[in-house]
Amino acid sequence: MKTLRYIGMAIFAVILNVHFIACSDDDEDEPQTTPATLAGTTWKIITSDEEGMEGVTYTFHEDMTVTVNPPRWSDITYSVNGNSLRIIFYESAYTEGELSINGNSALYQYQWFEMDGTPEESGMQHSMTLQKQ
Repeated sequence: MKTLRYIGMAIFAVILNVHFIACSDDDEDEPQTTPATLAGTTWKIITSDEEGMEGVTYTFHEDMTVTVNPPRWSDITYSVNGNSLRIIFYESAYTEGELSINGNSALYQYQWFEMDGTPEESGMQHSMTLQKQ
């Protein structure tokens, strides 16, 4: 009787093993945008805790510049280090924080800094959700 039970467990283990092998993920997903691949993409702000930012678009260019529409600022550049995105405004202040991209949606959690690296007086953490255009 014990032998029959062991044979049954062995067959069950083989079936499970075949099932896992047969169900591997071989779908070819299209390339995902990551902070490192922002160049050439445009993102629209959907929600923001900073007043008046909803609807503004950021276009990230290959030369590490950013175009904002409607035009609020000029001379904007950006840099990426891992998931950290820094957007520099007029060489006088910048935002820096984590950019999490999931398909065509993104969450940017950031803080404002002076160019010397000092956090702005409020030291407040900000957040915005973006939609890829």
